[in-house]
Amino acid sequence: MKNLLRDWTGKAVTIIGGGLSGVALARLAKEAGARVFVSDAAKIKDDRLSDMKAMGIAFEEEGHTERLFEADALVLSSGIAPTSPVLSLARDKGIPVVGELDFVAPFLDVPVIAVTGSNGKTTTTGMLGHFFSSLGLKVVTAGNIGNPIALVPVCFSDSQVVVAEVSSFQLFWCSSATFVGSVVTNIAPDHIDWHGSFENYVASKKRAMERTMLSGFSIIQRSDANILGASGLSHKVLTLTWGHALGEQDVCLDDDAKEARMILDGQPIRLFRFEEVKLLGKHNLENAAMALASAAMFLRRPVSGEEVNIAGFKAPPHRCELAGVVNGVIFVDDSKGTNVAATVTALKSLKCPGNGRKIILLGGRGKGETYELLARAVLEECYHAVLYGEEGMAIGAALSKAGFSNWVYVNDLNDAVNKAYELARPNDMVLLSPACTSWDQYSSYKERGDHFKRLVASLASLN
Repeated sequence: MKNLLRDWTGKAVTIIGGGLSGVALARLAKEAGARVFVSDAAKIKDDRLSDMKAMGIAFEEEGHTERLFEADALVLSSGIAPTSPVLSLARDKGIPVVGELDFVAPFLDVPVIAVTGSNGKTTTTGMLGHFFSSLGLKVVTAGNIGNPIALVPVCFSDSQVVVAEVSSFQLFWCSSATFVGSVVTNIAPDHIDWHGSFENYVASKKRAMERTMLSGFSIIQRSDANILGASGLSHKVLTLTWGHALGEQDVCLDDDAKEARMILDGQPIRLFRFEEVKLLGKHNLENAAMALASAAMFLRRPVSGEEVNIAGFKAPPHRCELAGVVNGVIFVDDSKGTNVAATVTALKSLKCPGNGRKIILLGGRGKGETYELLARAVLEECYHAVLYGEEGMAIGAALSKAGFSNWVYVNDLNDAVNKAYELARPNDMVLLSPACTSWDQYSSYKERGDHFKRLVASLASLN
C-alpha cells in the first residue's frame, strides 16, 4: 500500500456497520495493521460474515455491546447517523469518531473527483467513468455506485483517477478528505429525516465543494449557486445553465442549437450535440454536460462527446430506463425516483411521441416530504395518476388540493401497472417514478424496478 499517511499498526479499530462499505473498511483497516472489530445493530448478511471470517475479523451483530468501545477509534460505514446512541457514548468516553471518507483518504495516492447531489449522481458518476475509460485512463468508479471507496487502495491501486459517488451521509462526516474536483448535480429536499433540516442537508452537500483543493474545480447548477455559497469558495466554480450565453465560468445547454458548450481556459468549446446522448430526458443532458465538463477540467484540454463515445453510454438501471412498449404504450422505469424532486424532474424531462399522454405511478414509503410541488407537476404534465402503498392516499390528497382529480388508489404495483395499461392508449407513457422509497413493499428500489419490468414483460406476453 503506497503513501500510507496514517499508521494504524497495532491500534484497535471498531467499524460501525457490517454492510458493504463496513466490510470494505474492515478489510482496509486490517491490511493497515489494525486490530479490527465490526459491530452492527442489525443482522449481517451471510456473504459478508463469510468474508470477515476468512479475513480473521471479529464481529458482533443484532445489537451493540460494550466491546465496541474497546477501541482507539470508531470508523463509520455509510449511513450511520449522528444521532446514533453509540456515537454519543463514544464521545462521552473520549473515543475519536472517523467518517468513511476521512479514514480512506490517507491511503489514496490518486486524485478523486467527488460527485454528489439530490438526483442524477449515479448517472453522472457512471458517465464520467465511461469518458475517462474511453480516453484510455485507468479509472475506478467508487462510493455508492458499487465499489466501496475503501476497496480502492486495496484492489485498484493502479488507478489514475477515482470518480466517487458520495452521499450526504458520507459528506456529513467528512472533515479532512480532499478532492481534485467536485460535482453537485442539483439540490432539492431529501433525507430530511436523517439530517433534521433542509439546511443541514445542504451543508453536507456543500462539503464536497469545501473539501475541493484550491487548484481544483466544482461544477454546479447556476440555480444552486446561492444556496451552496459558491461565491465564497476560492477554487474555480463552473455553473451550468440552459439557454444562457456562455460566461467566463459557464457550461451552457443551448436548446436552440441543440448542443452543450463550455468555456475552457477562456476559449469556448462544444462538448456534444444533444442527439449524441442516447438517454431519456433533458435531465440526462445536464448529467452529460457536467460529466464531460469535469473530464475537460481534469485533463485541462477540450474533450468532445465523439472522442469519449458518449453515444455508447447506457443509463444505470431504474433511472428513466425504457422498460418496454406494449401495443404502443411506453413503459419507463424510474424506480430510483425516491423523492419529490427526482419525480418532478422525470416528469418535466420526458416527452411522449405524437399526442401521447403521461400516466404516472406514485407511492411507497415517504421521506417526510410534502407533496405540493409534486402535485403541481402532475397537474401540468399528466393525464392520470395511479397511486399505491403507504403514501398513496397522502399523495392523492395533495393532488386533489392542487385541482387534479384524475387519480385512483390501488393496493400495490401489480394493480397499478394493470390499471395504467387499462387507461393508456398508443403513444402514452406509463412512468414509474414513485417519489417515495420502496421500503413498505420491497427491500430496495432495485427490487421494485425489477418487479415493474417483469410486470411489463408479462403484459407484453399477453398482448
